[in-house]
Amino acid sequence: MDQSTLLSEPEPLGGPHPVSYPVSYDMVLGIDSEIRLFADDCILYRQICNSCDSASLQSDINKLHEWSHKWQMSFSVSKCCKLSIHRKRTPPALNYTLGNTLLNVVNSHSYLGVTVSSYLRWHEHVNSVSAKATKTQLYTSQCVLLITRLIYPS
Repeated sequence: MDQSTLLSEPEPLGGPHPVSYPVSYDMVLGIDSEIRLFADDCILYRQICNSCDSASLQSDINKLHEWSHKWQMSFSVSKCCKLSIHRKRTPPALNYTLGNTLLNVVNSHSYLGVTVSSYLRWHEHVNSVSAKATKTQLYTSQCVLLITRLIYPS
C-alpha cells in the first residue's frame, strides 16, 4: 500500500486574489483525491493500490494545474514534490507531472512546520527542530556577549 502526495504552494501572479474564498472552493470541485488547503498551501493525497489510483491522482493534479491557469495563478513547481508514504524497502516508482514538469521525488517534506517522512518517523522532524533551537541559542548567546562588551568595555 502506498500513499502518494503532492505538496505545493500556489503563488498568485500580481498579488493575492481578491476573492480567495470562492477561488478556494472552486479549486476543490471535481477533485477525487483528498485535498487540504491552508492559506497559500495545498496538499493533495490519495492511497495508491493500483494503476487506476495513480491515474486518478495524476488527473487531479492536472485539474489543479488547469484551475491555476483559470484564475491566473501558478504553482511554484520548485516547491512542489511527490512524497510516497510506505513501508516497502523499495519505494514505488510512480512519477507525476505538474504541467510539463516532472515533480521532484522526496523522502521527507516540511508541511505547516512538521517534517513528514516517507516512513512516518520523527527523526527528521526532531533533528530539524533541534537544529533551529541550537541556531537560536547560538545567536542569543552572541547577542548577549556583544551587549556585554558594549556595556562593559575592557
